[in-house]
Amino acid sequence: MPLNVLTVAKQTGFDRKTLKKYGLHLDVAVAAQVQGRGREESPRQTERRLHVDASREREREIAALRVRCEGVARICLAEGNAQRLGIDPVELWKTSGYA
Repeated sequence: MPLNVLTVAKQTGFDRKTLKKYGLHLDVAVAAQVQGRGREESPRQTERRLHVDASREREREIAALRVRCEGVARICLAEGNAQRLGIDPVELWKTSGYA
């Protein structure tokens, strides 16, 4: 079944002008494009999209790992500063409530 504003209006019982007034025609257009993607997309386009999706996922993982590494670096700096000041790092964490 084709996906457009008129069919959505008939199925939902709302007037198509109401859908357009609230900007839902844009959502319907995006959904129609996504629905039609599987039929109209060539294997090369599908492969390219999969690579783009994979690279985005890798970028998210890299960002998460950077945040974790920055946290570890802060802990190392805190322990190094504690040793430099003559404080036992184990005692530092016990008094801060993280142990």
